[in-house]
Parts: sequence; structure tokens; C-alpha cells
Amino acid sequence: MSAIPGDFDDLDISNDTKMILNELVKRKKKYDQVKAQYAAVVICGIVVGVFVLSWLFRLKSATIQNALSVLSMSMSAVYIAMLAGLFLSARNLAAQYKKRKKKYEDLREETIDLLNADWKLNLKTNKRDKISERLSEKGINIRYKS
Repeated sequence: MSAIPGDFDDLDISNDTKMILNELVKRKKKYDQVKAQYAAVVICGIVVGVFVLSWLFRLKSATIQNALSVLSMSMSAVYIAMLAGLFLSARNLAAQYKKRKKKYEDLREETIDLLNADWKLNLKTNKRDKISERLSEKGINIRYKS
């Protein structure tokens, strides 16, 4: 039986359990990474938004005609493009965040169920590992549901 590299090699548990635990750790890292990226994009959006608002506040004394001519300047187009890009990035990261959080939470709950069951290494788990490995070769995953 091949050993699964990871944080749980020293435990006397089945390979399937080790793989689920290692996958749970990987999903948590991915979830935290997307969460940090989302926070960074939101903070950048707030900073750029405050900068644009302060820029527009300085233009308040201009007449409507002058304001329209100022808004057509290339700098305002850059500000609007930056805000639009940050908004789209934040929206995309929010969708990824929800997806990663759901996948992480589903596997976490499944791991809790697994650890409540009989998971110590024994004859039954050895057979399960062999069955799982053979099905894995055929592209069928029975290690975790999500």
C-alpha cells in the first residue's frame, strides 16, 4: 500500500482517512487565500473610491459644462476603468469565495462524520483502501463526496 504524504503520516489511520484530512487542509488553504484576495480587492476599491470622490469634490465649484468636459478627460476614464475593474474583480472573488467556502464546509462536515465512525487501521480499512485505489485508477472517487 502506498503512503500518502502529508501531515497525518504518523497516525495509525487508513490512507483514505489521511487523504480526506490532507484534502481538508488544502481546501482550507484555498479558502483562506481567496478570502484574503477578496479583502485586498475590497480595500483597494475603497481607497480608489475615496480618491475618486475627493477628486470629484474638488471639481464641485466647476459649472456643469466644465464638469462634463472634465469628466471626458482621460484621467477620469482611468478612474472609472479602475473602479469598474475592481468591482468586477470583487464580484468574481466573492463568487469564488462562496464556492470555496461551501466546498470546505461540506468536506469538513464529512470529515466530522468520518471521524465519528471506526477509522483506525485494521483489516476492514485495508480492504477499503485497496478498493478505493482500484476505483481511483478508473477515475471513481469514493474517498469524499464533495
